[in-house]
Amino acid sequence: MINETNALGTVAENWNTLAVLHQIDYQRRGKTAYEQECVREANRRAVPAHRAAQRAFMGGASEVQIAAAYLAGCDCRENEMPYGIIAGVNEHAAVLHHHNLFKQPQTPRSFLIDAGVEVYGYASDITRTYAYDPGCDFAAMIEAMDRTQLALCAEGGIGKSPVDIHVLSQHKIAEVLIEFDVLQLSAEEAVAKDIAGSFYPHGLGHHLGCNVHDKGSQLANAQGAILPRSEKYPKLRSGAKMVANQIHTVEPGLYFIPVLLDKLKSGKHAKAINWSRIDEFVPYGGIRIEDNIVVHANGVLENLTRDAFQRIN
Repeated sequence: MINETNALGTVAENWNTLAVLHQIDYQRRGKTAYEQECVREANRRAVPAHRAAQRAFMGGASEVQIAAAYLAGCDCRENEMPYGIIAGVNEHAAVLHHHNLFKQPQTPRSFLIDAGVEVYGYASDITRTYAYDPGCDFAAMIEAMDRTQLALCAEGGIGKSPVDIHVLSQHKIAEVLIEFDVLQLSAEEAVAKDIAGSFYPHGLGHHLGCNVHDKGSQLANAQGAILPRSEKYPKLRSGAKMVANQIHTVEPGLYFIPVLLDKLKSGKHAKAINWSRIDEFVPYGGIRIEDNIVVHANGVLENLTRDAFQRIN
């Protein structure tokens, strides 16, 4: 049998050996000052595009037109995006990865955009949600989620567990649902009975860098040992404790997803939910707010996204 070789004459069994990849992925969890500046600049360039998308939504544009406004706002082509633009109007805001953008304008109620920019191979990853009517209950819920997201950002730090912060985020989302009379039980019960997860079915965040979902988040050491998964939340992207100079996303969500709501309604906890309030919120889809934070060696948490928004306000 003839061993396959690459252009450098290396046999296939030695291509990208795991021992080397594990070392690279483990060490790259922390970012150099140059890498941090690339992600910082990626946030700065993305924010004007987010504002352009918001204006397009408020002007009644279609999802395709909103995405075009975003690209114009950062002076980029679609194939230069670090990931496909998610732009969901109304109920589409409840689709976690809504890439099949509609060309037809809709009567605007709500809008969720998840989009970044790439700078020298490093990405930003930012999500914002807007209500067309600033006086509606959904707009108030967005404000409550914004406060929640900032509180969760503040929980980060060297040695902190992303799993523990995700568990906290589940409780905080339940508290928002209670505040708006959607749930009729305690936050502790909502989490213990897996009710909160039906409104918040994804993790709190992930590592960010030259991959949008950066490497090394599940490694226990440079030899490739994998950390044990959380029993309750086994699909979380980040398991390793935070270390100096990491960049993380913080992106809690609250959604009214019909297929998950139908399961709740037919399940044993249906009486714990105010279904009339559900009916009011379903047309708005959902809320996600996402910032990019740096965990600095001196203990300071830098919010690259909020800083970038403040620069243009």
